[in-house]
Parts: sequence; C-alpha cells; structure tokens
Amino acid sequence: MQLTTGRLLGATVLTAALVIGVSGCSGLEFQQDRRLSFTSPASDQLTKLPVTLAWTMKAPVGAYRFGVFVDQQPIKVGRNVDSVLPSGTRPTRALFAAADVYVTSASSLTLRNIPDLDNDRSSRQRHWATVVLLDRSGNRVNESAWTRSFDLPRNSS
Repeated sequence: MQLTTGRLLGATVLTAALVIGVSGCSGLEFQQDRRLSFTSPASDQLTKLPVTLAWTMKAPVGAYRFGVFVDQQPIKVGRNVDSVLPSGTRPTRALFAAADVYVTSASSLTLRNIPDLDNDRSSRQRHWATVVLLDRSGNRVNESAWTRSFDLPRNSS
C-alpha cells in the first residue's frame, strides 16, 4: 500500500500528537491509592451533626498534612490551600471553616456545621468530604484523593 503525501502528513501529525499527549501525562497517577481508609462515618450513613470523619493511613505521612474539602472539589495538585480564600486574606481556621475547608495533621476531624445544599430541597441530604495530602507549606502534593459520602437531615426541615 502506498501512502499519499496527505496521508503520510496526517499519520505523522497524529503520531506526534499522541507522543506529546502521553508525555504530558507524566506525574499523573492512574491507579487507585488505597493508603487511606475511612473508619467513620459509615459510607452513605444517615448521621447528625456534629459529624466526625476519621481515617487511617497505611503509609507514614510525617511530612504531610491532610486537607479536607466538604461538598466541593479539592484544590489542584501544586496549588496552595490558601488559594480557597480571598486574595490578600490572612489564613485562619475560622476563614477556612467558613469556606468548608479544613487542614489537619490528625487522622480525624469533627465537623460541627455543614450548611444545607442549596440545590437539594429533600429532607435527607447527601454530603461528601474529600481528603487530600498537603505538604507543610499547604501545597497539594499528588493526585490522590479519598472521598466519603454521608447523609444529614436538612437543617431547615
């Protein structure tokens, strides 16, 4: 089979795009990270406030802290947790809590206030918390993320 100039050029461009695309994926993890396991609450459990999220970590995390994001996507790899706050704001626990973001070195966290979900009018609302690893400066270190969902009664019902 003889390739025409157009087909040869197309095949070359496609090959180059695949090589560039695959090389651009370096650093991404395509396997499930099972180092963290939630111990409470039970998955999809109906619970009430305060909710204690607890987990165990199979690998030592000495140089890391945990970032916990409630009802939202976590920050991207390399971003600093301070980026969830308004620019120029001095980070405090209260400001992070108001943004439903928590930073801890412990393997548990008690959530005392979780706002109702605006787009969910049902009496039983599904919430979720996502845990990611942060370095000591507050930067997310890798793609690993662990999520636990749990249900709460709507506060205003």
